[in-house]
Amino acid sequence: MFNAIIESIRARSREEWQSFFRGKLEALRTYVQTHGEKAALIGFLLGIFIVIFYKLVLVVACLAIVALQLVLIISESEAKK
Repeated sequence: MFNAIIESIRARSREEWQSFFRGKLEALRTYVQTHGEKAALIGFLLGIFIVIFYKLVLVVACLAIVALQLVLIISESEAKK
């Protein structure tokens, strides 16, 4: 199971992963700019959720950071190829 995940991560280079995540962030920014009212409501509701479930949100955020770092560590740089 984990071998399949690691192989799918290694299928892209580190630069390709960074470009992928940067593209997703740009898509989120574009959505926020074009749908301001929806984004404000979603932000408000997420803020309430974060305040109520602070420890859960903190643990999930830490796990997401660790997962992203593992993706960057596992994937090889194009300079090494």
